[in-house]
Order: sequence, then structure tokens, then C-alpha cells
Amino acid sequence: MVTRQLITNGGPTAAADHAQSLVIDLTMQYGAEHPVTLHAAEDWAHLAWLTGNFEAAAETWLWLAETRNEQNNPCLTLLCADNAVASWRRQRPESAAQSRHALAEGMARLGLLRHHAALTAISESTG
Repeated sequence: MVTRQLITNGGPTAAADHAQSLVIDLTMQYGAEHPVTLHAAEDWAHLAWLTGNFEAAAETWLWLAETRNEQNNPCLTLLCADNAVASWRRQRPESAAQSRHALAEGMARLGLLRHHAALTAISESTG
């Protein structure tokens, strides 16, 4: 509801900026793994996608995937990993080339070999 109001009143970019600030505040107040913090981070990742900030979306989704994996939540781990790869694929080629290695390492740490293989195969085919 807050996100809808922010998008209506300030546009998606203002909503994304507010969501990012909210995640930082919630992390300091409750911790990075608190459900409220994680929900706000998901909103932030969605808003980053909507505003075309695919770099921030990929980083946030990877962080969420790692956190959900640590919480032994395989369904949300996979969902967040899928979103991270999708965000990475939408990045500009120069940004994608810079972030590919970190994202591929994250997928390998998570044991998501399909995601890791997709990232390495794409990078090998594009140089």
C-alpha cells in the first residue's frame, strides 16, 4: 500500500529511493534477516527493476537468495536466484560483464548449478 502511494505521488524512482532507505533503516533496527527487512528488500528489488536499475535489482535479489538459502527456504531461494539472473540479463552489456563474475560466484555458493551454468555459458558466448 505504501509502495502504491509512493508510485502515485512521487513516481517509481522516488518509491525505489524510499524503499532503499527503508531497507537500510530496518536492517539497522531489526537486522538483515528479519522478515520485515526481507519483505522491504523484495519491494526494493521490484522497484529497482521497474525503474530500470537492473544492477541494483540483481545485487538485491542475489543477497535475498543467499539469505533465504541460509534460512533453509529452497522455494524462495530459487525464486530470488531466478530474479537475480533475470535482472542481470536486462543490464547493459558493459554492466553485465562487470557483475557476471560476482553473480556466478553467488550462484555457485548457493549450489544453483543451473543458474551458474547459464551465467558462464552466456559470458563465454559473448566474449
